[in-house]
Amino acid sequence: MNRKDRNQFIIDEFEEGASINDIAANPRVSVQYGAVRRIIINSMGYQKYKQILRGRRKVKPVADKQEERRKPKPDLTFFKWLLGAIKNG
Repeated sequence: MNRKDRNQFIIDEFEEGASINDIAANPRVSVQYGAVRRIIINSMGYQKYKQILRGRRKVKPVADKQEERRKPKPDLTFFKWLLGAIKNG
């Protein structure tokens, strides 16, 4: 069974009323697939989605990586930069 068929199977299972926990517990389920990820997040919440990924030893979710990139950079004004340059120079 290729990945596209497997993911379509997951969507079909949801439409037939399968429990989200049954589908999330199935190791063949690709939670990285966009439609499956949206269904899991919408029905169980983002924290539960992250737990599922951690339980499968997957890489960090894309949303976590994006959140890390959005973290504010240190407040380095021109004046602070100039003082640092004077101290180091």
